[in-house]
Amino acid sequence: RALNGIKTVGYVPLRSTIIANYFYPLKQALGIKSGVYLKYFLSIISILISSLFIAIGVMVILGATALLWKIGFALVTISYGIAGFYSLYLALGKRQVKGFNVLKYLSLAFMAIYIIANLDSGMISGQEFGLIIIISIFILLNWLSVNSIYNRGQNA
Repeated sequence: RALNGIKTVGYVPLRSTIIANYFYPLKQALGIKSGVYLKYFLSIISILISSLFIAIGVMVILGATALLWKIGFALVTISYGIAGFYSLYLALGKRQVKGFNVLKYLSLAFMAIYIIANLDSGMISGQEFGLIIIISIFILLNWLSVNSIYNRGQNA
């Protein structure tokens, strides 16, 4: 069989093949021959994104005026970063990843709190909308990285 010009041997679940093929152009552009380097690259991306979310949460908590909803936002943000680390740990260990569901639910909670907080305070400019798109891209990239690492371990 072939999917997007990439031949697959045997039975490979369609979802995992499509997710793994998102990073195929990146692999070709970087000239990576082995999947090991791509695994390390995706791990570093996931670690950086999870660290970024933890840092944002800590900065909000340590801020001068921390309202109750800001503390809730910070706790969900820190929880998302920790769940990202945990999911990456499980994916690298080739264990059954139950952290994916936690990661998905925390990302939904994070986006819901972020959007509600911006609507409550009044979106004055398009900067808040742009930040929602950028944060969504980071969350999607983190999930795709962890999922790709897990699927690479299962198909190896």
